[in-house]
Amino acid sequence: MKHKHLILASALSVLTVSCGGSSKDSTEPAPNFDSEPVGSVFENLKETSYIASAVSQDNSSISYRLLDSPDSDLFIIDGVNGLLTFKVAPDFETPLDSDSNNFYEVVIEARSSTNTVAQQTVVIEVLDDSQIDFSLSYPSPEANVGGTEAATLVRGYVYDEEDGELLSTDIASITVNGVQASVDINAEGDWSVELPIDVMSERIDVNISLNLQNDQQIEKDFALNNAENVFFTGVNAVALDEPNSRFFAVDNTRDMIFSVDLATGTRKIVSDWQQSISFEEGLSSIAYHGLNDTIFVATSLAGEGSTIVSVDTTNGQRELLTNDGLSHIAVNPVDDVHVSEITDMVIDVENNRLLALELFCHGYKLCSDYYVSLLSIDINTGELSVLSRAHRWEDDSELNIGVGKYFEPVDMKFDSANGRIISATQIGALVGIDIATGDTTTLSNYDQYSFPVTTDWRPLSNSGVLADNSVSFVSSSEQLEAISVESVNLATGERTWLSEIPVESYTERKREDIIVHDNGSRLLVFGDNNTKKQSILAVDLNDSSKNVIAEAKTTLNLENFAAGYDQSNDSIILGFSEIGPVSFSANNGSTTELPVNTAGFQAQISTLRSSFIDDENQVIYLSSGYSDDMSISKLNLSNTELYAISNAQLGDGPLVDAKNITLDASNNRLLATNNGQLFEIDLVTGDRANINLSGYNLSSISHIALQNGGELVYIADYQLKAIFEANLTTGVMRLVANTDVGTGPKLNASVIALDNTSNDLIALDNDSQALLYIDIETGDRTVISGPSRGTGPKMQGAIAFSLDSERERAFVLDEIENVLFIVDLSTGDRAIATTL
Repeated sequence: MKHKHLILASALSVLTVSCGGSSKDSTEPAPNFDSEPVGSVFENLKETSYIASAVSQDNSSISYRLLDSPDSDLFIIDGVNGLLTFKVAPDFETPLDSDSNNFYEVVIEARSSTNTVAQQTVVIEVLDDSQIDFSLSYPSPEANVGGTEAATLVRGYVYDEEDGELLSTDIASITVNGVQASVDINAEGDWSVELPIDVMSERIDVNISLNLQNDQQIEKDFALNNAENVFFTGVNAVALDEPNSRFFAVDNTRDMIFSVDLATGTRKIVSDWQQSISFEEGLSSIAYHGLNDTIFVATSLAGEGSTIVSVDTTNGQRELLTNDGLSHIAVNPVDDVHVSEITDMVIDVENNRLLALELFCHGYKLCSDYYVSLLSIDINTGELSVLSRAHRWEDDSELNIGVGKYFEPVDMKFDSANGRIISATQIGALVGIDIATGDTTTLSNYDQYSFPVTTDWRPLSNSGVLADNSVSFVSSSEQLEAISVESVNLATGERTWLSEIPVESYTERKREDIIVHDNGSRLLVFGDNNTKKQSILAVDLNDSSKNVIAEAKTTLNLENFAAGYDQSNDSIILGFSEIGPVSFSANNGSTTELPVNTAGFQAQISTLRSSFIDDENQVIYLSSGYSDDMSISKLNLSNTELYAISNAQLGDGPLVDAKNITLDASNNRLLATNNGQLFEIDLVTGDRANINLSGYNLSSISHIALQNGGELVYIADYQLKAIFEANLTTGVMRLVANTDVGTGPKLNASVIALDNTSNDLIALDNDSQALLYIDIETGDRTVISGPSRGTGPKMQGAIAFSLDSERERAFVLDEIENVLFIVDLSTGDRAIATTL
């Protein structure tokens, strides 16, 4: 069929001459055919494009008929107008012509009323009625590709809805935003392209254009999120950029810095985990230098103590400003243990330096000596000098710089007019540090006001020292469900209580969780709300009103997570709410909740242990309860009815916790696990029975995957950090992979699935947070997607995944990120398909 046009050309070269002849009794010349001897018709239609046409020499009437020929029995011809028609509409995929090549040969006779005749051999080609369309495999519409990549993979496949057979002659080209995509006809029309993107673009509009050989064009448009509205798991430090009405925040868990627009709440990634320096070890404070668009981060690097890292907000690049710790260089202990922590930093713009407060200790083997130091760090060179230092126990220590007492700082602000740093302490005092002399002076003690003492003081870091030589402070503690705002007279130390703003359950806050902006009229509070997810709350100091600017909480309110792919609907069952299953459409990026009206569903979901989706029959099997209360049921997705299969009243056999279930359709049963035991549940009777295995003693089964046909099951043991193969007929087990069997990354598989296209296992490794290919025969392991392979956001707490082998992708649920990842298996690239 690939050469059908070549065959037609050959036929034309032979058949373009009409064959005419006269009867023996006639002296008149034969008619002449003026119709071309070729025609065509699309499959499933009867009328061809061929209409016989002949002219007699004496202008007498002409009639037409079919003569015996290889395919004449399949046609009829109108004797008057010459229209050639199939008796039965042809099927391109099932040709009935004598050569079975969709080229049908017939002989037409034209006879005049004076009985002269002529013949014409005609070839009719049956054309494939292709219904070409295309689909997107990666990423899904509205997915977030991370905000730091210069390009993203866009991949899908072209298909023929009419017969499923795609020909090279069907497609002219595919472009994505004008970029030519590569198409593999032999791989069921797979197409892919690396689409360039603007790193800091908020949204990416994507146009896919499929151009067909018949000059038709099919276009589809969708959009991707990029830097806009990134997902965050928490806020560990913040810095305000008042002129641009935004602030920068650091999320240690995701190892990223993002900005938040104070007016709209829009979040954009500034720097992410793919940089060479990580913030995952922890950080204490950040400061923003607006003149050179740089954020300075005090972070902990292994063996380095506190280290200052500069981050370019225009490109996200991170560089060390200090190369080796901080004040332990100045103290220079020999063979001593030393630990330092930067508690806060401010920018001294005029002198192009950072001013930082550091808590530092050193000693032989144990951290025994404590110091508080005020450091000056040159922004260009990283050169460090100590402006002030006080020993915790020794007022006359030779290492002290300046006169004053040791204190444990909380926050600091720069009083440039008076050449000093003002810092709140952990015991509620307020101190000033003279930058020139290093002297420390107590400006206000905790007993200089009449209202109750709180032990967690924070200065309003951008309010400035007021004209009347006073400064405003906020305070809160884990015991209080409110924020107190006070004013402190810097000359007398007297404090005046201004207001108290209730913040309900925002109690779990750290010292960097409150900042002020709008010239001291609004607070930003970073803390856990009642969903135990980080939120950013704005509090108006004039009327105490509050509104949430941004939050990392879930949008779906899932009671339990799942990860089952429904191929029929191209959707993923994300989990279950108290109402019913929640699915995500990979086709359009939408989320749907399917209400279940059956009584008892809510109780089952509250104790759900495992679930399995039977895509073919549109059923979800559920395992709930513990021991005597165990229950196996099935949820019919077509009518949302819940049916009991096995429990204390249904079926015989042991009642055990079914922690993992999978369907063995060929044997009409479920396989389930309980610790180190595998057992079966009959779907008809509900009977439960142990499956005896030999060869190895299983300890803690984390997941199972069944081979098509139901003879072999693969078992991941979390405790043994191994994967086994078990023959369900003989009960014999074989070790597939562990630390000693197979090469590649260490193995600690929490979830496994069988890739039916390659007959390899795919495992979600709990330790490395990566997807791995595991060769069933050798146990060798290679990384599909993880920290070492693939672009896009990093997986942090992946707990489940579902495989779509046909489209070479996987969907991974991450309970720390609170997202569903879509992962391209060919490249390892990741995108966030939806929040959870």
